[in-house]
This record gives sequence, structure tokens and C-alpha cells, in this order.
Amino acid sequence: MGIAVRYPKRTPDFLKRCHAAGQTRHTAAAALRPGDYNCLHQDLYGEYVFPLQVAILLADPGEDFTGGEFVLTEHRPRMQSRVSVVPLRRGDAVVFAVHHRPVRGRRAYYPGDYASRRQRSCSAAVAIRWASSFMTRHKSWVITPDLFEASLAVVRLAEGAMLLRGFALPVEVALLDEIERLVAEAPFRNMITPGGYRMSVAMTNCGTAGWVTDRSGYRYDPLDPASGKPWPAMPPVFADLATRAAAAAGYDGFDADACLINRYDPGARLSLHQDRNEHDFTAPIVSVSLGLPATFLFGGQKRSDRPQRVPLAHGDVVVWGGPARMVFHGIMPLAEGEHAQLGRRRINLTFRRAL
Repeated sequence: MGIAVRYPKRTPDFLKRCHAAGQTRHTAAAALRPGDYNCLHQDLYGEYVFPLQVAILLADPGEDFTGGEFVLTEHRPRMQSRVSVVPLRRGDAVVFAVHHRPVRGRRAYYPGDYASRRQRSCSAAVAIRWASSFMTRHKSWVITPDLFEASLAVVRLAEGAMLLRGFALPVEVALLDEIERLVAEAPFRNMITPGGYRMSVAMTNCGTAGWVTDRSGYRYDPLDPASGKPWPAMPPVFADLATRAAAAAGYDGFDADACLINRYDPGARLSLHQDRNEHDFTAPIVSVSLGLPATFLFGGQKRSDRPQRVPLAHGDVVVWGGPARMVFHGIMPLAEGEHAQLGRRRINLTFRRAL
């Protein structure tokens, strides 16, 4: 990038260089209260700056605070600045460039300019968003391994509703392979609602019956309307994952006969709705998130109930049933991003007992 600075191989040597230049202060931990925010800034406190830094979220989004997204802005020469919103959950760490990052130009690499901020945080209750830079401590807490193990545990969203962090990750490769095969047999399509609106989410199905919508209504159909053939059979890895996830959330013996496969491109959303076309409301819903992160809206028994905003990452599974079976839920518009396996897409698998 044409930058002449070189960094010592050992951390103590770099610290000596910083201290000799009068740079002795640690990066401060940040505690944001309702209405607080950090303006767009770069953490440049002297001549010597290590190129990477780590920010760690120590509170639960949707529980301890709302809003407060982590925002990165990249300034690009002769181009519009590019903004990325990074959804974080408790215990997540984001590594980002303090000042410059290498950007490939037509002829060579040039230094891209990054800045970060945290947006306004708001909540009716006292909501504090704690964010700590790597290797810093606050007088009232210390970062420990237990904190990060807790972030991978089961999260209770409501009575009868659980979020299983990373539950699908052990079988992610098999899931993605099967999705590719299923979509080749029954391609994605943007269905039309009874009101005549084209859904922004592209859909297909597998299993005994598939969920469809057209001008005649919402329903389950054993045949794919596009081909007139039965929907592809549900892969064993799908059925096994759904059964295990349901059991982990307290619903033993779940046997899904329908799986909706939804594809979200940036900007796609799913408005608040209830899953009420199934014949068996005693069975839970199992929802698997793959690809780009999303914000899941989990509401109440009425559409007017204010929903929780639940960040979902690749491999997360949400299960709800019993008293939560008929809650309104949806997905906020998908933000731009790039996922290692799925690119600019999010895939959601929704397992139901439909017939």
C-alpha cells in the first residue's frame, strides 16, 4: 500500500515503541446508555497505530438494549462511501482496520480508509450496550472464557420459544449441498400473494407438501405448481436437524413433513405474520438461518405487539411452539453483505408439521 511503517515481531517491542512516543493509555471500554451514540471516528491516538483492532459486545441485543448497531464506513477515492452495518450478539467480536486496509486497484493495492461508530441506542427500560476493545477491562467486569461460552448457549425468547446459537453449524456443508440439489429440481420463485403482491423473498419447498401462495390463497400443496410434480423428498439431514433442534428446545418427537426454503437477497424482507395454514398447531416451528446475518422479528399474539429484534447468524436455529406457536414474526430487510459460502444471500429453512 506504499506505507513505510514496519511492525516488530514481538508485542513487547511494539509497546516499547509506543511508550517511547508517549502513547501509554489503554483503549477505553465504552458503556452506552439510552440515547447515547459514538460519532463516526477512527481510533488514532498517536504516531504509532497497530493496523487491526477488535471490538467485543458484552450485552444481549433485544434484551439489554435495542438499536446501537455497529457501523463501519469506508471512504473510497472518487466513489461514494460504503457503509456496512455489522449485527453483533453477546460475546461476538469484530476485527476491523483501525485506519487503512489494502484495496485492490486496477494497477496496485491502495490504502482504503475506514471509520467506525455505534448508532443511537434506545429502549423503554435502562438499556446499556457494553463494548470492549481487545485486552481491556472495566472495573466491574473481566472478560472470561465463560462469557463467550454463554453466548453460544440456548437463548430464551419467550415461554415456548428458544434460540439455539450455532446449532446447525456441524452439518452446514451437508445442508448447503442438499439445498443446491433441491433447488436444481424445484427452482426458487417469487410467489404472488392473494392481494396480488409479489413477495420479495424467493421460495421453494421439499417434503410431503409445500407451502404456496397465489391469488386463490395460502395453502399446502403436495405438487409444485410450476412443474405439476411432487415436491422433492426431504433429505435425511434436514429431518434429523429439525428433530434434534426441536428436542433441544423441549419438543420431543417432532417429525416435520414440510420444509420451506426461502432465499433472501439484500433488501428482501418478510412482514409480521402467523404460521396458521398447518393442521397441527401442537407441533413447533423450527427455523434454520444460513448465510448473511438477519434481524428476526419475534412479536406477540397480536400484530400490534412490539416485536423483539433478534440478530441471527449463520447456523442459528429458532424453535417456537406451545404458548408461542401463534406469535407474529418476520424478518427485517436484509442488509448488504458477503457471506463466505452463500455470497450476497441468506437461506432460511422452516420446518413444520403441516398435514
